[in-house]
Amino acid sequence: MTQRVESKWRKSIWMDVTAVVSVVAVGIVVAGMLNEPAEESSADSRIPGCDVVESPMEPRRFSVAYSPSQDYYNAKYPWFSGPKATAMTNAVIQSLPADVDVVFASPGESLEFQPIDDIAQSQLPDDVDAALFNGSTSARGSLVRDGQVGTLTVDVRAWDRPVPPCVAGGLDRREMLPNGTVLDLQETWAESNGVRHLKRDVVAYLPDGTRVVARVDDSDSTEPNARTRHAGRTPLTLDDLTAIATTPDLAVAAGVPPGTLPPMRACSTESNGTGPVLTRGAVADINRALDERWSGVSSTGVSLDRPIGSLRPGDFGRDNVCEVLTTTSGGGSGRLEIALLSGRDTPSPHEQLLSELDRDRKSETLQDGSVIVRAAYPSNGGAFVSVTRPSGAQVVVSASAPEGSASPLTLEELEFIATTPGVVP
Repeated sequence: MTQRVESKWRKSIWMDVTAVVSVVAVGIVVAGMLNEPAEESSADSRIPGCDVVESPMEPRRFSVAYSPSQDYYNAKYPWFSGPKATAMTNAVIQSLPADVDVVFASPGESLEFQPIDDIAQSQLPDDVDAALFNGSTSARGSLVRDGQVGTLTVDVRAWDRPVPPCVAGGLDRREMLPNGTVLDLQETWAESNGVRHLKRDVVAYLPDGTRVVARVDDSDSTEPNARTRHAGRTPLTLDDLTAIATTPDLAVAAGVPPGTLPPMRACSTESNGTGPVLTRGAVADINRALDERWSGVSSTGVSLDRPIGSLRPGDFGRDNVCEVLTTTSGGGSGRLEIALLSGRDTPSPHEQLLSELDRDRKSETLQDGSVIVRAAYPSNGGAFVSVTRPSGAQVVVSASAPEGSASPLTLEELEFIATTPGVVP
């Protein structure tokens, strides 16, 4: 996954920074560009709403690798939390035009705000201020409007500095709203390998000390295994982006509705992409079936931190969904994980590993050809049940607890969940 985070600041007061963030196997590589003072530019110095327009600067490139944060709670940024991230995601989705749909994808591609990364100053060049890279949370998602697909990125951070000066090429116009919000708006394009791609930006400096960057482009990356395509038209207008950037619930000072849950913990499923696509409607039906089934288990005294019907797409492929829930029973907590694949033509790596570790695990073949595998690991409070249909569709339900504790759910209870009618086609 690659996402671009661009900001404009003046050298000596600000530093002009463009960061290209690439998620790789070992973490994240940030390729940054520090903009150094350039010779006087002949760029048009007249930008509506700007009394003074400064010349752009020449970039100087650098890169740094780091591991992304998984923690929504950082004492350096007390305004942000897990529930705040959920509230912000809901605010962005609710601010979209009625005729715009969010593509059904993994949380990281469905406008879910991510933890704030904190890159150490020692990992950056001496003359690069780490504050330029730290302190913001971002969300990304693909949108569809009138059959056209584009990508929306929203970046939010606390802002305790003056509004930066206007820079030639950095914005098309600046506006001041009655409540004191300052808006920088731009429509632009770039060309790469002969392909032109479009981009629109709205940067909002809110009166409470928030900076919101709402950006949309015409990139279509909805197919995980295909190259990014460009639609030639963005799904949002500048007015649409302004509505997003000025949504009150994105402000750092905005409260969080009581009872708002934090984002679910990350999950993934080992998929080779061979199964049928799981649509939003199909997954909604599966989640409803799980919720109904759970009513037959909940009398055991085990409670969950969210509905058991919370399956969502994984990070790889469109043929799998998963979830990680926190269980509470008898004063202790544990984990319940469910993964569903719509089809598979080879055993999963997880299945192969379990086979090597536990050659005595119990396997049963049903009359219809389905295979149920059961395994319990009392020494570490773990239990596992999988159901694989002849079609290759598979559901895996596992439970675990801290060392020394019993599994929060028995094998029988896990099998009861795994065999929910309609969950595995």
